[in-house]
Amino acid sequence: MKKRSPKKEPESSALPMVGDFSRRERGSAATVVFVTALAAYITVLAPSVTFEDSGELITAACTLGVPHEPGYPLFTMLGKLFTLVPVGDLAYRVNLMSAFFSALALVFGVLALFEGVRTLGMHRLLGRTWTTAVLLAAAALVPGLGRTYISQSVITEVYGINNAFTTLLMWLLLRWYAATLKGEETRRFRAFMLYGLFSGLTVTNHHTSLIFLPFGFLFMAFIDRRFLLTRRTLLTGLGLVTAGLLPYLYLCVASLAQPAMDWGDPENWTNFWRVVTRHQYGLDATTTRTGQVLFKQVGLHYRLLVEQFSWPFILLGGAGLVVLWKKSRPLFFASLLFNFLTGPLVAYVTNVDVDVRNPFLRAEQEGLVSVMYLPFYLWWGWLVGIGLMALATYGERWKSRPVLVMAAVLFFGYAGYWGYRNLKHEDMSGYVYTKEFLETMEKRLEPRSMVLANWDPFAFPVMYFQQVERRTPDMVFIDLELLRRSWYVQMLRRWYPVVMDRSRAEVDAFLAAVKPFEDGEKFDANFIQSRYAGMIQSLIDRNYPDRPVYLTVFEPIRPLEPHVGAGYSRESFLVAQRLRKGPTDTTRIKPIDLSSLTDPARPKDRMANMLRNYYAIRLADRAVQFESMDVSYSLLLHERALHIVESAAIRSQIVQLQERARQALLRSAP
Repeated sequence: MKKRSPKKEPESSALPMVGDFSRRERGSAATVVFVTALAAYITVLAPSVTFEDSGELITAACTLGVPHEPGYPLFTMLGKLFTLVPVGDLAYRVNLMSAFFSALALVFGVLALFEGVRTLGMHRLLGRTWTTAVLLAAAALVPGLGRTYISQSVITEVYGINNAFTTLLMWLLLRWYAATLKGEETRRFRAFMLYGLFSGLTVTNHHTSLIFLPFGFLFMAFIDRRFLLTRRTLLTGLGLVTAGLLPYLYLCVASLAQPAMDWGDPENWTNFWRVVTRHQYGLDATTTRTGQVLFKQVGLHYRLLVEQFSWPFILLGGAGLVVLWKKSRPLFFASLLFNFLTGPLVAYVTNVDVDVRNPFLRAEQEGLVSVMYLPFYLWWGWLVGIGLMALATYGERWKSRPVLVMAAVLFFGYAGYWGYRNLKHEDMSGYVYTKEFLETMEKRLEPRSMVLANWDPFAFPVMYFQQVERRTPDMVFIDLELLRRSWYVQMLRRWYPVVMDRSRAEVDAFLAAVKPFEDGEKFDANFIQSRYAGMIQSLIDRNYPDRPVYLTVFEPIRPLEPHVGAGYSRESFLVAQRLRKGPTDTTRIKPIDLSSLTDPARPKDRMANMLRNYYAIRLADRAVQFESMDVSYSLLLHERALHIVESAAIRSQIVQLQERARQALLRSAP
């Protein structure tokens, strides 16, 4: 039987037979891109642990534990390797891993650009492939200089590794396509095998990478269905994808060792499956919504795209799409499919609340969803490079080297200025707020205190300091939201055995109540809530006053449930609220040094601004306590609160409280 040949491209997109890039040109461009990006990220790299997931992820990496669902086994194992790098503290070393892999992603990005312009026949600009190589190196840096990309490259997060896999798989798919056009069977099968292996491996780092499986299958099927559907190809591909998923076995092995961080306790099949499938978080896409809401969510996605790139790069990316339409319809439709899978589909699945009025919640949700679009941004960056080459090729027709040189200078100048501003905006090199928050608690709270937090950003950094750096060993820190899960209760029993044993009966009662829910059986939500409230109250009652009890709560994001601390008064201690029975404390507390938070030279992310507002609320609370006892002190605290506050809404509330205190002072005057 005559073998069917693969589909051929239009004449305009056929591979040129001469003038290809040399290994030296590719290697030089890749080296320049990697060194430039890594140097830029290290310059603004966070010196230690930051807020949100950073503390929990670093703890898991340092202790070879299990972080939050879906477990991130590849991240954890690679993070452990980076803790061996002899620079900075352990948190800095894991931060460095994000910078390394984000820079590596841009290397694969420039290689994907080389493959793309070669396939499109755009590589002999002014007859010199070196000229093209320089432009492609500059274009490859563009997506890496966007704010969202930088923000995930200078802290501990899973997105640096995800970025590297995204561009690696893009490059491999383009290599497969080029080899198919040239009829190089060995080369394209090698690219196919690598694509299968790494598309499975990347899923063990982040679930958004699942899109590469259907995307690669559909693209290859469209180009050469006969190649993809042979027995050899299918079995090889399935085997390599499965091999790539093997790091998930790490979760079981790590959990059996009872590490300090053991989220979900995945040492048996039921717990393992729950962790891998993100059982705790569910799927937001299952929530019903109107077409208008979905339209707003997709609109948010494209607004974030513009914020990531700015309009000149948006236009260049659009020009890249036009080039693909003219020169390679398969790559054009592949771009549309990829953009759909990493854009509108992500908007649908994440289901962000676009109608939320609370500015803190809106900023938090937009910040969480923006990082999900990083694969989309990287693909758009590839289109920017194609568009730039199209403009350069068009300018070549003028036969005017000065015009081309001027255009190149403008591009380099704008890109450099834009990237510099974004680096300054996302600068985390002076990020001391997390460490200062812990040090303030160490100084202000009594020894052996128990601190209850109801929001992860307050709990996760302390988790790192206590479990990795072994600081504050006599204090107890409990995340009230995680306390709803049996695995966290068991973890606390290992961390704080004496504290948890004092409430053994109430803890066991809660575990029995929550078991049907966790097992997927019929459950009574009110019964679980009552046992949960009873467990918290017992932990407070059985340890107070032997252990002073404090709360860290940021009300605008997550107000404290009314049953927590029932029967106790809540007094602001500036860094936390103290639960107390008995007379109100009338001591003038020494002010906290908040100069780093008010220093305009230090860039602030949304979590730093959250901390400013948190301190302002605690200062205002303390001021209200003293309004009837010491009005002058109350007014002083209000002034300090207004000096630190960032939110206009909270500022307005504090101003009203300050005016009330002033009126009280006037009434008390003789």
